[in-house]
Amino acid sequence: MKHIMDERSFLEERENLMRYWKIMGPLMVTVFLALVTWLYFQTPLFISPCRVFSRIEEGTLEPSTLVLIAGLLPVVVITTVFIPVALRVFPFCSVSREKKYLHILENHQKQEDRNS
Repeated sequence: MKHIMDERSFLEERENLMRYWKIMGPLMVTVFLALVTWLYFQTPLFISPCRVFSRIEEGTLEPSTLVLIAGLLPVVVITTVFIPVALRVFPFCSVSREKKYLHILENHQKQEDRNS
């Protein structure tokens, strides 16, 4: 009986996650696009390499801005390395949960076959 309750709670948790994702997925994309748009208009040097290169060629890039950009470079590189790692870890987590889900469905099918 405990095993069935664990499976039932897993399926309920999965259903809740799917329900939240319908709201959170588009919300996260909207927030990301808003952030990119805001950065483009407020601090275009952080988001547009073309503007940085043109400012360097013109000689109008302030030294303090250059120092700030140079200071943020390690953060950007670390983040750029972290993102592909995370993108490879997430599928493993997802597959693990799917295996559990398929196991539950298989058990359910076996029980139905026994009852038939």
